Amino acid sequence: MIMTAMNKHVTKLASEFNTGLNMHRNLAEEATKRGTIAKITGKARYVWIENALDYPRSESQDIDAERDPRKVIDILEKNPKDFSGLIYGVDHAFRAGVDSLQHFDEFKDEFKTHLRTLHLSGSKGDHGLIEDDDYVFWDFMHSVRDKISDDVRFCIDLNPAQMDAKTPSEQVDYVKKLVQKLRRI
Repeated sequence: MIMTAMNKHVTKLASEFNTGLNMHRNLAEEATKRGTIAKITGKARYVWIENALDYPRSESQDIDAERDPRKVIDILEKNPKDFSGLIYGVDHAFRAGVDSLQHFDEFKDEFKTHLRTLHLSGSKGDHGLIEDDDYVFWDFMHSVRDKISDDVRFCIDLNPAQMDAKTPSEQVDYVKKLVQKLRRI
């Protein structure tokens, strides 16, 4: 279920549909600290944690701390029955203006074990559309293709206002074209 795990309705749906949940790191940290992991995750088949926090920071030291995969890896290793994977927030890296490849060499062994999803958006703006001329995005994708396993999924998180500027058929065509291009990487 692509929604924050703090929503009780979504937790119930994840259980009923035998699917998973995702959450930002700060939610997992709070649930761990308060002992409320089971309440938040319910009977979801899996729970993945995004390395980024749920809202952007503006101070450079806060941006680095916001995106630190080590904090998620520690949660995963301390709670393997409760949490089962890492979502790497490329979209948050682009939004913060930091190197989206920053952690791929530093955490390569942990990423082989824990990385489940790359959370993607275009590099221009806040969750911008992914266009053919977005060289920062496509360079990132080509750089990581040999650094991630074949079972890592892509989750596309695009600015809804930019998508709404397209007609419904243009939106469908845009997504089809994007998925086809991502599959070729």
